[in-house]
Amino acid sequence: MKIDKIDFSAFVYKMSCLEYSYYLIKNGQSNITLTSKEKEEVESIIYNQLHRALLSSRRTYLFSSKVKLSKKEKAIYKLLKKYAHIVET
Repeated sequence: MKIDKIDFSAFVYKMSCLEYSYYLIKNGQSNITLTSKEKEEVESIIYNQLHRALLSSRRTYLFSSKVKLSKKEKAIYKLLKKYAHIVET
């Protein structure tokens, strides 16, 4: 899977804000509600800092306009994409 480098960088930066967004949800300061499974997944994403794993994969493509993701990185990207709406609201 290849992704535009600029869009990818913006996405990884946005996902670095997931912990703060989740904190707001837990404290009732956001109108988003999550199921217990979603809460567990988000906590796992935050605990394992999955956005950092994607960021480190980007460094190997310094002179390219596209970022190629391995199967593992693609799975992480899709999982993060699933929760991108939390950061956007």
